Amino acid sequence: PETRITGGGIFRARLRVDGFVSVDWGTLTTRPLALEGDRLQINSTGQLTVEALDRVGQVLAKADVSGDSIRHNVGFEQKSLRQVAGATPVRLRFTVPPESRLYSFTVN
Repeated sequence: PETRITGGGIFRARLRVDGFVSVDWGTLTTRPLALEGDRLQINSTGQLTVEALDRVGQVLAKADVSGDSIRHNVGFEQKSLRQVAGATPVRLRFTVPPESRLYSFTVN
């Protein structure tokens, strides 16, 4: 039998900034991105790896990120994202292990 609840109520929900959907496990690779900024920031929890890839998938640089922050500044071996990418489009590959979350990324 189906249970149906009627009436009204007042509810409160709290959402993380930029936190509507998350990558909870696995690998996410972007399409080639033409970057206009120097700095990559991510909203994530736990530990994850970020790689900058060239058009054919070769790793240009890699960074490990850990902790819980809505603004992790990702550094690639002491280089900015623009220094790694140069003038060519790059793909970003995020590897998210179990118990970690990736919510969003921004290039400033």
